[in-house]
Amino acid sequence: MNKYRSAVLSTEDRQLLLSSRTIESYPDLIPVLEKHTKVKEIDELINISEDVKNIFKFSIKSIIADASKEWVQTGKVFDRQNLETKCSLCGTRTRYICYIQNIYTGKRLNVGTDCIEKFPDITSSNVKLEKQELIKLEKNNRRRIQLGISFPNLQNDISEVEILLKSSPVILPDSLENDLNFYISKLRKLSNSYITTSKNSVLKNIEEIYNRLLLRKKTMINFIELNRHNPFICSNIIKHWIESNYKKSNILNIIRREKGFITNTTIRYIWESGFVSSHEAELKNSLNNTSLILVVC
Repeated sequence: MNKYRSAVLSTEDRQLLLSSRTIESYPDLIPVLEKHTKVKEIDELINISEDVKNIFKFSIKSIIADASKEWVQTGKVFDRQNLETKCSLCGTRTRYICYIQNIYTGKRLNVGTDCIEKFPDITSSNVKLEKQELIKLEKNNRRRIQLGISFPNLQNDISEVEILLKSSPVILPDSLENDLNFYISKLRKLSNSYITTSKNSVLKNIEEIYNRLLLRKKTMINFIELNRHNPFICSNIIKHWIESNYKKSNILNIIRREKGFITNTTIRYIWESGFVSSHEAELKNSLNNTSLILVVC
C-alpha cells in the first residue's frame, strides 16, 4: 500500500516506472529513480537539471499513468496462504497476489491487491471480488475442517448408508428407506449451512439428525441380516424381475408397504392381476426353489 499518498514519487511508483517501457522515453529520469527509492518533496532532489525537476513538478503523474497501461493481468487473484510473497512494487509480504505482465516486454510482476489499484485498466475487472471469493473459500475450508473434527465419521456413515440403500439384497420397509433418505438429505443441507455460517446451533442440529441416522442405519443392517434368507421377503432378484417384466405394475409399492414381505395382501394382488399364473416357475426359482402355496383368503 502507498504510505506516501501526497509524495511526489512513492516507492511503488518508482518500481512501476523502472519496470515499464515508458521510462525509456525519459532517459534523464532513470538515474534519479535508481538513486531515490521515493521522493516526498521536490526539494529532496539535488544536483539535477531544471528539466528533470519540471518533469517531477508537472508530468510525473501522467508518466506513471502511461506506464500503468502497459500491464495486463495474467490470471485470477492467487492465494499464497502460508507462502506469502513480496509485492514487486511496495515490497510488502502478502498472501493475495495478482500476476501481471508487460504487453511490450513480456516482463512479469507479482502485485498485492492494494498496489494493483495503480493499474486502472486491471482494477476495472473483478480483482476485489476475486479476493473476497478467496477469503470466503478460506473461511469455508476452516469450517469444513472443524465439521470433520466434530463429526469425523459423518461422511463415511452417509456413504455407507447410501451404498446399503442401493445394494440391499432385499427390499427395505418404506418407512425405513424414507427415513434414511430424509436424514441424509437433511445432514447435507445442515453441513452446507454450517460451512457458510459457522453457527453453533447448526452443529447441534447436525448431532441430533446424525444420531437418528445411526439408529436407522443399525435398524437397516439388522433387518437385512434377519431377512436376507427369508423365502417370503422380496429379494433383489425378485425386484429386478418385477421391474423387467412389469414396469408399470404397482406390485413393488405394495410390497414396500408390507415392509418388504410377500404377504397375503400382496399374494392376493399378484393372483388377481394374473402375475403368478404366467410366471410361477420363475417366482419359485427366485425364492430359492422353495415351494410356494398360494392361498387366496
